[in-house]
Amino acid sequence: MTTFIKAEEQNHSLFNYVHTLETEFEQLSEANENLTQAIARVEERAELTKEEKLNLELSLKDEVVMLQDEISQNLDAARATKTTFAKIQQSVSEMVDCFKESKFYLCVAQRQNYKDGITFTENNIVQYLAEVEEYISSLITYNAFKD
Repeated sequence: MTTFIKAEEQNHSLFNYVHTLETEFEQLSEANENLTQAIARVEERAELTKEEKLNLELSLKDEVVMLQDEISQNLDAARATKTTFAKIQQSVSEMVDCFKESKFYLCVAQRQNYKDGITFTENNIVQYLAEVEEYISSLITYNAFKD
């Protein structure tokens, strides 16, 4: 029985090793295919005439300009978002302070730290706004029951 168990463990280990090798083989095959395609593109470009190469160069330059414009637009959008974050962070802090004084409590969202001031980032804004959202939801519910 012990011999059988040891043989099964060895068989399982070998099975896992074969599976690992198959996965590695698939990755290498995919990388090889990508390299083959890249080589084919380079060979195609080598066979282009001077005029075709010039056209390709111009189209690539146009693409570079287009991508630079897109990057510039995205950077402008990111700056605008940061400006919006800066505009609302003080209001969020003031609202949370008012809710804390009114004895509303959080059930779902996590209480955030406002002592040292806040700076909204892409990573933390969701937590701060979730806190405000829960307080506002509590206020709406309170007003509904009050009415």
